[in-house]
Amino acid sequence: NDVDLVLLDYMMPKLNGIEFAKILKAKKPFVPIIMISAFDDYKLRSEAREVGIDDFLPKPVDMENFRNKIVNKIRELDKHKTAVIVEEEKQENLKKQKKDIYEIFAKFNVSKDKTYQNIINIANIAKIIALELKDEEYANKVYKAALFYDIGKTQMPVDILLKPSKLTKEEFDLVKTHTEIGYNMLNTEDEILQIAAIMALNHHEKFNAEGGYPRGLKADNIPLCARIVAVADVFDALLSRKTYRDKMSLNDAVDFILKEKGKSFDPEIVDIFYDNIDSIRLMYL
Repeated sequence: NDVDLVLLDYMMPKLNGIEFAKILKAKKPFVPIIMISAFDDYKLRSEAREVGIDDFLPKPVDMENFRNKIVNKIRELDKHKTAVIVEEEKQENLKKQKKDIYEIFAKFNVSKDKTYQNIINIANIAKIIALELKDEEYANKVYKAALFYDIGKTQMPVDILLKPSKLTKEEFDLVKTHTEIGYNMLNTEDEILQIAAIMALNHHEKFNAEGGYPRGLKADNIPLCARIVAVADVFDALLSRKTYRDKMSLNDAVDFILKEKGKSFDPEIVDIFYDNIDSIRLMYL
């Protein structure tokens, strides 16, 4: 239970006050304890201090002194609680500000073949998948990194990105370089951007290695974060209208992802994607 103050006798059945205080302080180190005992000797007071008992009152108790000690301990606890709340709010604000900085940076680095909403949707899908594979901390990193995985396309000629017909071999070879360009842009000391750099370089690798680029990696040799964002990237692209084709229906896009299981995409990630499709659909309604 939540308590503000413990008044503790020394002589009790089963556990004495010192033994009880050890247990309590291990679970609730900031709850003040005042011990009251007829046994008022140096050894007992010393043991009380060692286990974290905050104050000691001998019997018979001086009631005015007793009330003053209670009031002071409650005030100290209130100050501590306030300090903890302020620190928690400060840390939460710092996290939020850092998240906002990544999102603001991403907003100004969207390639011409996408919208900022596309990027947010892809990042959210990647986070949903990552949560099933690892912990929340990793999933949050994947979300932020996925805001930048396609940044290399900002360096591609707009007329090629938005070309209404099929690209020539030379044009496609140029577009393929966006993976390495993105990696070089993002490969900094910042942890999130390092993950984004790995995504940028590897998100067009294929799980079966057939047609994947730039290195033709296969299966688990493709970094996990890139395998995650690859599914999100293709799914969002299929649901977006392009200059060279109309967007797919949601059901057709899901079917496409399922058909590429074990080919373009990691089978486990496809299964997780499909298991969470109800949540993912809501982004596109």
